[in-house]
Formats: sequence, structure tokens, C-alpha cells
Amino acid sequence: MTISVFKPNGRTNYVCQWVDPVTGRKKTRSAGTNIKRDAERFAGNLERDLANGTYHENVRMTWESFRNRFEDEYLPGVSSKTSECYRTVFNSVERIIDPYLLCNLNEATISKYQTELRKPRQKAEDKPKTVLSDATVRSNLIHLKAALRWAAEQKFIPVAPKIRIPKNSTGMKGRPITTEEYERMIKQVGVIKSKTPDEWVFLLKGLWWSGLRLGEALSLHWTDESNICVDLENELLHIQAHAQKGRRYSQTPMAPEFVDMLREIPREDREGFVFNPIGSRDRKQRIRLDTASKMIAKIGEAAGVKVAETPSGKVKFASAHDLRRAFGLRWSRLIMPTELKEIMRHENISTTMQYYVGQDAKQTVKKLRQVTANTLANTPKNEPETQKEKDHNPL
Repeated sequence: MTISVFKPNGRTNYVCQWVDPVTGRKKTRSAGTNIKRDAERFAGNLERDLANGTYHENVRMTWESFRNRFEDEYLPGVSSKTSECYRTVFNSVERIIDPYLLCNLNEATISKYQTELRKPRQKAEDKPKTVLSDATVRSNLIHLKAALRWAAEQKFIPVAPKIRIPKNSTGMKGRPITTEEYERMIKQVGVIKSKTPDEWVFLLKGLWWSGLRLGEALSLHWTDESNICVDLENELLHIQAHAQKGRRYSQTPMAPEFVDMLREIPREDREGFVFNPIGSRDRKQRIRLDTASKMIAKIGEAAGVKVAETPSGKVKFASAHDLRRAFGLRWSRLIMPTELKEIMRHENISTTMQYYVGQDAKQTVKKLRQVTANTLANTPKNEPETQKEKDHNPL
């Protein structure tokens, strides 16, 4: 690539001009100096950056243009839930910072954004102020950081601003519920006033015995392998990449209790979706994931199953995911961490270790006592020496 250096008539500084190999158009950039030697040195650096692909134009891209490009080019490659998270974050950026240019998002404005996220906010006049949890603030910053890194890769900005992500020190958002709490939830299914309460009981039992996420359970099908399909013969779940959080195809072993539960269904009824809960309103279309989630949380509240409390005093009651947490905790006491990772479908073993292995200190103490008791019981006792043995013992 050849870059010409010259000083146009009426201009103080030299300019560099070259032909874009992609578009075939001429491009011009000021060298920022009226000294030819310095301008030629600038042109040499420019030529090197163009050859290495590290050249960034001083593009004054607006925030609106960036958001449109991101939603059109990046979001189609992620799940609908992830897309919704990005849009929520972008809306909060516009509410707090309201940037005109993409480059207005720098370390200073993002620090302000993080501070404002932690302040109490009243969404409506008739509702009390709420405070975002640490996990939500952390999630917002992670999504914003990923979006700005993509902007840097596309050369919309020279470099992505540094964003300090707070450590996740709170652990689980909820907790594994106990068997007694689960049974209380089963008894409170009537609170949602569904015309098919038995379907909701069946769903709660399925979540308890399978460890599936709620969205996965609602997509579980008897025969259609396009999402998540049951394979009772081999006791497996066939899960397509787009149908689970890890975004990869897997054949996952089913827990024996869940297999036994499904085998109780007559063969002639094993068609369509496995779980078919109907909301309080009798609608023809399948229940939405967010609606089902809210109804299960309503059941948890009616059962009085408290799983967490925010610093502001807001109580969180049992949700569908707390049933999955209970499944993980039960099996963590029976199988190895690598096996637990497989049935929980965690992408990284560190997630399994952090949330499910070694979390119940009381249970560990109980096991230590059992191991000690078994060891002592199996250790042969030394028989007392006879008088003859004592006589021959010089000590």
C-alpha cells in the first residue's frame, strides 16, 4: 500500500492519502504537522497500522447507530434471554448517562453509571423504591463490557474502556429448599387458581426430581428432538445447543427418580410436551416462561418458603431455580463433582465446586463422625498378653 504525503493549497499541515483496498475509495487524513519529515514519519506509522489491521478511524459514531448495529449484527447469535439482558442494560445506560456519541462511554461515565445503579429507584409513584442487587449490578456491567469490546473489535472505538467488575461475593441468589419446604409448596398449588392444578403439581415434582431449569422443563418433549427430548430407553435427555444455557448439544443422564416418574405416564399419553401447566387465565397458547416463573414464586410465597433477603429488607421466596438448587445439593452428597457437573450441565467445574460441593458444613461433620465410627468399628482390638508371653517379653 502506498501512502502519498502532500500539502494541499491553503492548508497549514501535510495530509496523507491512500486508496482503501476494500472499498477502492480514496481516504485522506491530516498528519497534524507542517514539517514534511514529521509528516512522512506519521505516514510510515499509518502504513504499518493499515498493514497490521490495527488502524482505527476517528469515527464519531453515535450511540444510537452503535445500538442499532449491535442489535442487528450481534444479538441474533445469542439466546433470546441474553438479548433481553443486553436491551435492558442499554435502556439503563440511556436513562442514566444518555450518551450522544459511543465514545462518551469512558471510565468516568461508566463509574457514574455504576454508582447510579446502586441508588434506590422508584419505578412508579404508587410503588416503593427498590435497590438493585449486587448480582444485577454485576450482570449489567458484564454485558456492557462485552458490548464495548465488540465495538472495539469492529473498530467503532480505538479501545474498549476499562470496566471494573465487582466480585460476586453473595453466592447463590436463593438456596436449596428442604424436602419439608418442597412438600409445603405442593400443598399451596391452589393459590394460583389454575384450572389444571395437577399439571402444576406434576411440574413442581419434575423440577424437584430432574434438576432442569424452568425454561428447559417447559420445552421438554416426548418425541420432538428439535429442542429437548426424553429418551426413556437409555435414561437420557437429548438437548440441542440452542435449548440450554451452555449453548452446546448434550446427552444428559436423567436422575433415576425422574425416570421412574416419567415411566408412570401411560405410553399412549407420551406425546407432545411433557409439562403442560395452564395459567390462571384459560388461554390456548402455551404459558410463557416469565408467567410460569412468577406463578411458582407465588406458590413459594404462599408456602412461606423464604430463601433470601436483600439488604433493604425485601424477602425473596422460593422459585423454580431453588428446586434445581435442592436437586444439586442432594446429588452432591452422593456422586463425584465431575459427575455432578455433568447432570447439572455446568459449563465449568468451578461453578459446581462453588455452589454445591462443601456447602453444607453440618452434613460434612456428620459424615466425618460416620467415617470415624466405621474406622474404629473395623479396627481389630489388641488381645491381652498371656502370662507366658509376659514372661518372655524383656520389656
